[in-house]
Amino acid sequence: LSKYINTNLNINIEPINSKIDFDNYNAAQFEIDFNNSKIINDIIDTFIEETSTNLQELKKQNSINNYDEINRIIHYLKSSFGYMRANNILVLSNDIMSEIEHKNYKTINEKVVLYMESGKLFIEEVKKYKESKK
Repeated sequence: LSKYINTNLNINIEPINSKIDFDNYNAAQFEIDFNNSKIINDIIDTFIEETSTNLQELKKQNSINNYDEINRIIHYLKSSFGYMRANNILVLSNDIMSEIEHKNYKTINEKVVLYMESGKLFIEEVKKYKESKK
């Protein structure tokens, strides 16, 4: 995906509540930034495939409290969600990574579950977006 990145992108990060607000998925900005239907489809297909796989691995690592791997996976996914303009998921990514860094493990598992649920919902929104462009 990095070959399609415009380094002058301005990503606005909004505060997160208990769920992801898909109004913050800026599809219009996504189209402007990548301005090519083939590129957009390639990015979406790669995003869906890789993110689904990584969310499955995140679930596994969360179930065994492997915080180093949770951090690694979320760090990787953060870039993917950033490319897709999933602004609120970026806030949750930073929150989880910060808590791991500060060894504040009390709420990480719950936040990771929210992250996985939000990621799956976002994937569904991206699929709908792709279908609407056919």
